[in-house]
Amino acid sequence: MPANDERERLCRRLAAQNRTPARLAGRGWRPQWREAYLGCFDALTESYLKQVSWEIPETLEMRAAQLLPGILLARIDGKSPVEYIDTATDRDYVRTRAKSLLLQPPLRLAAVRAAWTRQH
Repeated sequence: MPANDERERLCRRLAAQNRTPARLAGRGWRPQWREAYLGCFDALTESYLKQVSWEIPETLEMRAAQLLPGILLARIDGKSPVEYIDTATDRDYVRTRAKSLLLQPPLRLAAVRAAWTRQH
């Protein structure tokens, strides 16, 4: 349990950092923090799914895993793209992974995470 508490503290620090003026200046996405972002993804996935009682957690997870690639692509190429992924290389990285996952829909959030960890 202490490891989970540490991950939650790290996630709060990252979220706070991403609300600073640096984020607004186009430096919110920090590739060097990739492992920390993935740790936050893991912590959120684990803690949220533990609380699911209104349906089978695996059903909710599958739906989330299949929706997430479209949401990611929309935040790059949609009407309201994120401003903090500001290089063509990073936008292409997101596009490539999102499109791949849309073509082969994942059944688990771990598959989304695995796609995200593949190198450029």
